[in-house]
Amino acid sequence: FLTDCRGPAILFSQTERDTGLDIWALPVQGDRTPRRLLGDKFNETQGQLSPDGRWLAYQSDETGRFEVYVQSYPPRGEDKVPVSAAGGAYPRWRPDGRALFYLSLDGKLSRGDVAVVEGALRVERSVTLFDMDPVLNNGPLSQAFYAVTRDGRFLVATRAADTVQEPLTVVMNWRPPQVK
Repeated sequence: FLTDCRGPAILFSQTERDTGLDIWALPVQGDRTPRRLLGDKFNETQGQLSPDGRWLAYQSDETGRFEVYVQSYPPRGEDKVPVSAAGGAYPRWRPDGRALFYLSLDGKLSRGDVAVVEGALRVERSVTLFDMDPVLNNGPLSQAFYAVTRDGRFLVATRAADTVQEPLTVVMNWRPPQVK
């Protein structure tokens, strides 16, 4: 599962037999050998690099449910900081890197304000922004269905439960007809 393609590496999750879902990085320059960033007996996925490339946000089920964490990039030991406290998934950085958005397990979009103090990242506070439950199709963990734009707004994929799925057609390199 490709999770982030910005910055110094492409992040993706891959299932391993002994460790479940792990987060891997494929450097975009130099030695392009993929390396595992996070891989223990828990599932780690949805890796997202901060805009400055110094921090890795991700979700892990080490507590028995998914929670959102942040740690240095590349990871160094046990410097991870919890962002969510009552379950969380699908972290997305605010463009200035000073906040991290995530979906709580009860279907609410939340924001954790972050700050770097003496080289360590801290979560200052977490607040609920709005209820996303009405736009969910198969529950809060069915898919990543929101994005944060460069100007800090949200793009949210929605689908009414009673609508018929129509195929999506993408036309590339289309040019309008020439008028004579």
